[in-house]
Amino acid sequence: VLPIVLVVLPDDEDSSDDDAFIPVGDNLEGGVGARANFGSVVALSQNGDRIAVASTSLIQVYYMLPNGSSNWEQLGEGIQITNATTRTATKELNLQNGFAVAINAAGDHVAVGDSLMGHVKVYRFVSPQWKPVGDTLPGSGIESDRFGAAVSINADGDVVAVGSPGFANLTGKVEVYELIPAGTWAPRGGAISGVNSTGLSVSLSAKGDRVAVADRSNPGTSDNPVVRVYGFNRFNDLIWTEMGDGVNVGRPSTTTGWYVDLSASGDRMVVSNSYVNEEDFMNTETNSLTVQAFRFTEDKWEKVGENIH
Repeated sequence: VLPIVLVVLPDDEDSSDDDAFIPVGDNLEGGVGARANFGSVVALSQNGDRIAVASTSLIQVYYMLPNGSSNWEQLGEGIQITNATTRTATKELNLQNGFAVAINAAGDHVAVGDSLMGHVKVYRFVSPQWKPVGDTLPGSGIESDRFGAAVSINADGDVVAVGSPGFANLTGKVEVYELIPAGTWAPRGGAISGVNSTGLSVSLSAKGDRVAVADRSNPGTSDNPVVRVYGFNRFNDLIWTEMGDGVNVGRPSTTTGWYVDLSASGDRMVVSNSYVNEEDFMNTETNSLTVQAFRFTEDKWEKVGENIH
């Protein structure tokens, strides 16, 4: 059975059911070898007309043909992930295939974080192929840091946030880079210090001047996972300053299957948090996946609406 990716969107034409979703185009199907684990990581452009799909050692970007076509076509050749012959999810941090993918608003820039190799590369589509943008971001070179386990790219594709959740014995950290006129990547401010696997999930605003950073809880402890948002002020010592207090996103999780997504303006975010009791993982009453929304107002983060289960 081949893995597939299905894209859906709200059905604006179906007035009888406002909650209906319909497929967008045909299914995207994976394969074997480099195309195994197709769909293990996906990223969607702002308009939803381009999608990046990860396989075991290949990133492919597809675009929707215009004029109401139902077909997804591959955009250029696939981006090969080097030295990816022995990829498995790392038990320590539950990283699928060891890499992360992010796509910018227009869908013409892709950031690929390879936490097993400890580097991040950014590509830009220059027809008919994807070409590297600037140098490879190398991280520390220490495999256990998991540099590149999470990546985010801003709307223009010239700012990248990178998580290293394994840094300093799972303390973690997040670093942000910007493309300078010389065509190389330079740090945007200092690193954001970690607390507990900080950088397992990161998300940039459209301008790249705000970043949401996720910590995870300690399995078997009373610690709660926390999301923090930082703002960058180029005229204030080039540092990242926390916006309000960290957001406590619920009870401790024994898994790391939760993520953060920041809005374009950087004043709203959604957070998913999964709780799994490993001794009774089939019990739907004690195991749950919760999605919460927050907005930043009057220097603090406020919850928006009820939890989504």
